[in-house]
Amino acid sequence: MTNATRTAWLTAVLCVVVLTCFSQKSDQKNDQGEVLLQTAIHKELVEGKLEDAVQIYKKIVAQPGAGRGTIATALLRMGQCYEKLGDAQAREARKAYERLVREFADQAEIVAQARVRLAAIGAAADGGAVRERQLDPDCGMPAADGRTILCCKDRGLLVRDLVSGRERILAAKPSGTRMPPYLLIGGGSISPDGKKVAYTLLSPPQIRVVGTDGSQDRLLSDQADEGDWRSAGMGARVDDWSPDSRQVLAWVNRKGQKGSQRLLLSVNDGTARVLSTFVDGESSARARFSPDGKHIAYEIKTASVPSKGIFAIPVQGGEPHPLISHPSNNGLVGWTLDARLIFTSDRSGTEALWSLRVRDGRADAEPELVRRDIGSSTPVGIDRNGAYYYWLITDSKEVYRATLDPSSGAVVSGPSLVSLRFVGVSFCPAYSRDGRLLAYASGPDKSQNIRIRDLATGEERELKSQMPDTHQSLAWYPDGSALLMRGWEMGLKPLGFHRLNVTTGEITPVLAKGATGEFATNPSFSPDGRYLYFKAHAEGDLTGDDTRISRLDLQTGGQEDVFLPARPAFVRLFALSPDGTRIVFGARSGKLDYIGVVPVAGGESKVIYEYPAGEFMRAAAGLIWTADGKGVLYQRGGIIGHAEQDPADDLWLMSADGGSPRKLLSLTGIIWSLTVHPNGREIAFSTRALGTEFRVLENLFRPRAGRSESKPSAGQRRPPPPSTRPANAQKELRSNVQSNHANA
Repeated sequence: MTNATRTAWLTAVLCVVVLTCFSQKSDQKNDQGEVLLQTAIHKELVEGKLEDAVQIYKKIVAQPGAGRGTIATALLRMGQCYEKLGDAQAREARKAYERLVREFADQAEIVAQARVRLAAIGAAADGGAVRERQLDPDCGMPAADGRTILCCKDRGLLVRDLVSGRERILAAKPSGTRMPPYLLIGGGSISPDGKKVAYTLLSPPQIRVVGTDGSQDRLLSDQADEGDWRSAGMGARVDDWSPDSRQVLAWVNRKGQKGSQRLLLSVNDGTARVLSTFVDGESSARARFSPDGKHIAYEIKTASVPSKGIFAIPVQGGEPHPLISHPSNNGLVGWTLDARLIFTSDRSGTEALWSLRVRDGRADAEPELVRRDIGSSTPVGIDRNGAYYYWLITDSKEVYRATLDPSSGAVVSGPSLVSLRFVGVSFCPAYSRDGRLLAYASGPDKSQNIRIRDLATGEERELKSQMPDTHQSLAWYPDGSALLMRGWEMGLKPLGFHRLNVTTGEITPVLAKGATGEFATNPSFSPDGRYLYFKAHAEGDLTGDDTRISRLDLQTGGQEDVFLPARPAFVRLFALSPDGTRIVFGARSGKLDYIGVVPVAGGESKVIYEYPAGEFMRAAAGLIWTADGKGVLYQRGGIIGHAEQDPADDLWLMSADGGSPRKLLSLTGIIWSLTVHPNGREIAFSTRALGTEFRVLENLFRPRAGRSESKPSAGQRRPPPPSTRPANAQKELRSNVQSNHANA
């Protein structure tokens, strides 16, 4: 070997050694970044310590050598923490998102999420004219004079003076009840002249009027059917005031009649005039007076058609005219002062705000796009200055893994996130029978896919589901060849069970919804793969009168019932034991939830645990056997009628024979599903944090230049914008959130 060759060879070896050392150090730094990221996410999601999480995210961003994906995720979650901390931190949230978009274009999926948040907080190309603020979630939009506002607090329904800060109770919460006021008082609306408030009581359902000074509280209508807390507002609802403050626009389910009606109620004497009648299968959630007071716009949805249309009907009587009849899903927002009808629509592919010029109750032009990608939200109204008030529905789902001590069942490590790539959209984990793979669903409701992770290598692959809102339940076939999944189509119609071949991606139906309306949930396979066990009940059955555990013979196609609890109890969820001989089930009888065990071959069931009075079990796969079949893992939630917007669930362990349970961990959000690894030392579960935020986009609908406001009718005051309606939106959304928490 010549000296030149020897020198070249030594130089090459030295370069390899240096590069290897550099790579190892880089990997170590990236590993440190991953560890810090897990710690920060735990602080944020599990402990709820947002400020501490922000500080750790900052360390990750500043750490030399941290992976770009790790830094990008840290910036995204940092911005989300700042948003949760309120308006004071909105600027910091915007800075984090803008840096992410500017410096990490190669992290396309994370950047896309940052762009959505930037659009939501008004940081997109609005020139600073449109500004978003988060508001008191217990209040509505200000009255027409901008001075007063309605709020639904612990004391009841009250009016607040925004100048002095003084509050006056208009409808007090009944003494001696523990129910939240928004489940008793259905909210209301301040009249355009600022002198009166129309509001609803839920039990018994009534529409009432009271002065904003608290005087002259009186009944307007008591012709509605009784509602209940799970469907708050089903009896009666205040929609709007007439511009002259003389009439209240209301929706009621009339006593002794099928369907519902929209009424005009005279404030003077309570006389009612029927404007519209809706038959069974039709619903109309919103209606608003036009600025000139001559027409009423309302939305209507029919059970047989997934889309919603918007119509206008003359106040003085006559036939309604269609304003929006597009096959997309459309929802009424309200009117601007320059006579534009504002509505939401998904016709562009995502939910967006649109406007329509209306003249004499008829469409006068084609709809115009106002704002894209508004997310999952419910409109409240538009004020005189063009500010748009709405409820933002937040829904974050994550999948976690934790390690248990097999002897005691105690958690020895975790919980830690399964996916750092997808934020807030992962759920429904399921271990394969051989323990090599973990499947879970990921993505928004309309484009969910299945991800399968190799637990040995950490590698993941994705399978397209081809169905919307698909993965309410996932279960592996015993031989590992396929996954069973269940989903919903538009309008919450069940799709039944389908088999997803994990090799080819082919999807085939297994058990469709029957012709009688029955559908299946909560699947479990027998160990030999012959039988599919599931919970069967009738579509729309809220009482549980027809809920049972059935099984399908996958060889013969025969179906039979396995267990039907004694009435009035009904099954909420269940799990088949690892050896296939027993079923553990959660049931509800009256207001009491309990856990029982029953042999598959038949026989008496045994109650092994009763929930404390007022606590409930969620029907969301929060019950499962331990791997050895000796114990049961289960979820405990909040209190019926007292579930907050941000509930916290506990995970418990108890013997399958009964005895004293032991709490394993507490989590922020609800426990959505549970799965146990065959080795008995690891569990995976998903959590769901579902809530609402009350927000305003200021200056979004400013009157257009050169177009004057609508002229009021003769003898009529200049019309204000749609009246305030704090507790209508607040109560309905909170009740729906609570119903989802308790009954999902």
